[in-house]
Amino acid sequence: MTAAFTAAANGAEVLLVEESDMVGGTTAWSGGHVWIPCNPHQKAIGVVDPPEQGLRYIMSLSRGLIDENLIRSYIANGSEAVSYLDEQAGTVFYAVRDFADYHPGHPGGLPGGGRTIECSPFSFLELGP
Repeated sequence: MTAAFTAAANGAEVLLVEESDMVGGTTAWSGGHVWIPCNPHQKAIGVVDPPEQGLRYIMSLSRGLIDENLIRSYIANGSEAVSYLDEQAGTVFYAVRDFADYHPGHPGGLPGGGRTIECSPFSFLELGP
């Protein structure tokens, strides 16, 4: 959905097709959370999250099976993506206080929360008929 929105916002003609008989696919069942280290909403809840801390956390969980450069890119660009959606798509993300990383005891883990963001609830009527 984010890729489709971004493409449309940049002038592309976009068609979203849903395979399921219900809109949303697996997203319809998710909790709606997004895990983004160093996100722009952490400051509002007093969280300081240096990029190296998020990197250390992910790498400690990966057991060496993930490309560190991909994680560095995710951390470096995740915050920008959140800001873009907030500004261009009208999302209203906020950092979830006290929603700890799944393994806060791992190196770089954040036990007090802040890396998980979610959107404020909205009326489905806003989506149209």
